[in-house]
Formats: sequence, C-alpha cells, structure tokens
Amino acid sequence: MINNAPDAYAFDRLPKEEKASLFNVAIVRMGLSTSLAQFMLGATLGHRMTFIEAMIATTIGSLVLLFVSFGLGYAGMKESLSTSILSKMCGFGKIGSMFIGIIISINSLCWFGINISLISQGAINTICLTVIHS
Repeated sequence: MINNAPDAYAFDRLPKEEKASLFNVAIVRMGLSTSLAQFMLGATLGHRMTFIEAMIATTIGSLVLLFVSFGLGYAGMKESLSTSILSKMCGFGKIGSMFIGIIISINSLCWFGINISLISQGAINTICLTVIHS
C-alpha cells in the first residue's frame, strides 16, 4: 500500500516499491551540480582567486561533500532510512541528529535564497528594460 502523506516514512523504513530509481536520483543530482548558483560560485571564485586557487578550493570542497553525501546516501539506500534517523542511530544521538538537520536546513535555505535572488534580479532587470524602452 502506497502512503501519499509527506512524512509517512519519517520514522520507518521506506518500502521497496516507494524507492526512487537511480535514473531519477541521477537526473536531480546532475541538475543540482549544473544549477545557476554553481555558475555564480564559479564566477565569484574566478574574480577573487587565481585559477589554481579556485580549482584547489573547488576540488577540496567537492571531495568533502562527495564523501559525506556518498556515505549518508549509501547507508540510507541500504537501510531505507532518512538522514535524521540514520544520524541518530549512528552515534550522533538526539542532539547530534538535530544539529545535522539544522546544518542541512541552513544549507537548503541558503541555496533557495541564492536562486530566488538570481530570479528576482533577472525579473527586475527585464521589467526595468521594458519600462525604459517603452
């Protein structure tokens, strides 16, 4: 039986029929890695650092993120559990899992804020150009 509630499996294992395919997950991950915010990060690094410094910073940051997200993703895939439940069971405890959840939430809010900022700047520039040229 498929449960459509958004938090239906927040504290339980996800049934096999509810799991997303590797293709769907890969498409989302590729979209995240080629988002406009990533291009903005590249442009900012390009103006503030030399090419070698920017490549080193990006590589180190990406490798750290890769190992952490791969570890959590692999454990989540094998155990069919959410990140918060996994972190609670893996020794972080209740306080540690809340801390991990706060970090993920702040990261998501910042990512969302950057994208909204880019969209609104584009909309304002488009409206202003339309008004000026009218």
